[in-house]
Amino acid sequence: MKQTLVILICLIAMVRGVEADTIDVDDRSLFSYEIRNVQMTDTGISIEGWGMLLESHNFFGEKTHNYQLEFVGEKERFMVPAKLKPISLTSFMAYRGYPKCSGSAKNENRCNYEFNNVGFFALIPYEKFSPDESYTVYLVLNSKVMGQSYRTPLFYPNESNLQKKIGNKNFKVSPSKEHVKLSVFYHTLVVPNGPAHSSEVGILNQSKRCSVSYGGLSYYKEGSSFSNIRKIHQYNNLITYFEVGIDEGDCDGLRWRFSEGNSMIGYLPSNFVNYSGRPLIIDVVADKPRIIAYDRIIDQYDNFDHLEGVDAYNSFGQNAKEELKTSHAVNSRIPGKYPLCLSLENVEKCVVITVREVETTFRYLHPKVFNLEDFNLWKRNDSFRMFLEQIMNDS
Repeated sequence: MKQTLVILICLIAMVRGVEADTIDVDDRSLFSYEIRNVQMTDTGISIEGWGMLLESHNFFGEKTHNYQLEFVGEKERFMVPAKLKPISLTSFMAYRGYPKCSGSAKNENRCNYEFNNVGFFALIPYEKFSPDESYTVYLVLNSKVMGQSYRTPLFYPNESNLQKKIGNKNFKVSPSKEHVKLSVFYHTLVVPNGPAHSSEVGILNQSKRCSVSYGGLSYYKEGSSFSNIRKIHQYNNLITYFEVGIDEGDCDGLRWRFSEGNSMIGYLPSNFVNYSGRPLIIDVVADKPRIIAYDRIIDQYDNFDHLEGVDAYNSFGQNAKEELKTSHAVNSRIPGKYPLCLSLENVEKCVVITVREVETTFRYLHPKVFNLEDFNLWKRNDSFRMFLEQIMNDS
């Protein structure tokens, strides 16, 4: 009974596409994928591509596999289901001379599997992303045949970064091709004459032969690395061809082998290289309120307005000067330095207000040049009048 229950739980998990085990794979010779397009729409970020496990099992559709995208930040992570797209790579991945794998074949490497409906598409609403966070993007392939989930970091070498502002959030999808390094993992990868399959454009042929079997045909050296991606080309909107500089190497394994250099141009298909460097990252930075204020100097007894010369904008860029809150007070009657802090939402800026002392001057007045009645404005009581009379008499 207990064993039956365990089997039932596993079957339910497989039907829902939620596997108990997740295996991290960063080798594209095992978990091959391609990001075909990333767009920043008005409602969210769309990611489209394909992915499959090589030499594992047939891929037919929902009954064999599904996809998810995982976004891992420093403070949070979340997953988004992806829709299957009708992309077939069966003929593209077929190895000449191998028979077709049976429908139930697993982990066989001497037959050609079917790779149907291996495309995926997901639209991630902007609301899913928290401000001031950087998300690394992963592709999760849930294999219902293997009963496991496989996760790989996504790389998307692009000509430039993508940027868009939504509300008070600034989104950036990176990196560009300058931050990605390529390494060849296939031992018989030919050097095509252009950014397309060698059956269409031919293979780079050297004048001198390396062997009778392979003549002057050119191949990339297995394990060679390329850090300078010159241009990016798309082939049938399925495979990326990287334009790189190459140099002729040695005659190795009966074939001419090429590696990175500057002698000529070569084209590397993305499905036969591993990536290193920075994977696909989505940076989200929220606009913060801005307070523009400076240290000021005022004269003693000046009327002080704490908002004079001050500007403030909220996180949406709207004027918020009247919303400023102040701490500390400035007494313009007493000389000195006064800290004045202005705050708006979660932003605070402090400045120093210097009250500069005004020199006090005295002037001698002879009683014959004015009348006592001229001081009536100041005469508040009899004692003050008596004080003035005393001053005049002393004079």
